[in-house]
Amino acid sequence: MVKIVLALCGLLAVAGSDNGPGMPLIMPLITEYPCKDVNDITVMLDPGFSMDERNRYYMVVHKVVPANSTVEVSFSANVNIVFTVRTTIAIRKGKYIKSQIQEGDSFTIRFSEELRGFSFKVQGTAPQLIPYLTSFSIDDVPYCNYPDSGYLDGYLNILVQHNNNKTKEELQNQCGRRKVGYSPHPPVNGPTQVGDWPWHAAVYEVGPVPNGTCHVSQKYICGGTLIANNFVLTVAHCVVLIKQSKTLNALVGLGKYHLERGDENSVEMDVEEIIIHENYQLLAFDVALLKLKSPVEFTDYIQPACLWRTETLSADDAVTGTLVGWGTTNEEDLSQTLQQVNLPLVAHEVCVLSNLRAIVHLHDAFCAGYHNNGTSPCTGDSGGAFQIFVPHMEQNVSGHVTGTWHVRGVLSKGLRSDNPSPETPDQMCDENQYAIFTDTTPYIDWILDKISYS
Repeated sequence: MVKIVLALCGLLAVAGSDNGPGMPLIMPLITEYPCKDVNDITVMLDPGFSMDERNRYYMVVHKVVPANSTVEVSFSANVNIVFTVRTTIAIRKGKYIKSQIQEGDSFTIRFSEELRGFSFKVQGTAPQLIPYLTSFSIDDVPYCNYPDSGYLDGYLNILVQHNNNKTKEELQNQCGRRKVGYSPHPPVNGPTQVGDWPWHAAVYEVGPVPNGTCHVSQKYICGGTLIANNFVLTVAHCVVLIKQSKTLNALVGLGKYHLERGDENSVEMDVEEIIIHENYQLLAFDVALLKLKSPVEFTDYIQPACLWRTETLSADDAVTGTLVGWGTTNEEDLSQTLQQVNLPLVAHEVCVLSNLRAIVHLHDAFCAGYHNNGTSPCTGDSGGAFQIFVPHMEQNVSGHVTGTWHVRGVLSKGLRSDNPSPETPDQMCDENQYAIFTDTTPYIDWILDKISYS
């Protein structure tokens, strides 16, 4: 046994990092629990890792560790660890503390400050030998009495079988791919097909029926996007009232095509936690995550989308994204089948000149759509993704270019005209105005941080 002792004395022990936790930027992450008796220690496996790295994963501890505490962790085999913590001081400065531990199967860390969650990247030192957690304690109090050795074997065997002939680049693009009815062409405006958008989610408000007995109501409120097997990305204004309510809960529908009618390939997942950006207000920081109570199983009809990163494509305003949803139609009723629309990204200056109201909405946001042509998102589309198709260099056997879909933003609000039409003075949306999307690129670190520590 190789035992290593490390003392972290606040920010003096190691240098602060501006890069956020040591978590992968490739989505989705497979989430599992290494201890049978607790759920606040989780392991995240990135399917994008090459076969040479399949004994590597991320472990996240969702615990508040008091100041001057000692944490002891042991593994079934020797590991190298990149250790990431968030002290109270580090959180205020927006930084993280990192340290690296080399070649050991057991280590002890002493903290001088209160700790609000920490994570570490685990890399086994023996090729293809997966190191499993065997014990975890804080101040000699054990928190993993029943370690679940071997819980990753099934996933990794599947990855080996399916990915033996794939390159690392192909492995990193497991997200954002349709599994049903592959369409090589940009989608057209109008109805979608079943399976076209396997990451699009329906978000529902669930609560007691007024004056009812043991009955609940279920009301569709907005859209969302599955970005990991237990997280859905949406906008804060859709779910803030649910989070504040003592009687309402959120529910997520995945794999859906019909809004109200049942779909053979869909599932409904309970939401365990609503995570709203700490700085959210009506005009800014309109982004939220929904943590599912249990991970969803990926199928041909339920898949995660990729997240846009600045290096995905060169910055180019001539970009068209696709929005899907069950938003209100011209008859002012929610669409009963999933619809799609192509919307060009619009420069800030063009958007503001078209409607001065836009200027107060464009903090970490962008405009997309058309002006004065009758095509715009409407009520019920909020929370849906502005998604961009990123082509790969290769073509399939039919000559079609393959690629992945990336979330570039989430629909926050529609602009309204100062002079509404006299025929529809109370219309719920203005089809002749641009729509405003929360830009998700500045929130990548926030998203990964919340996924890591929630």
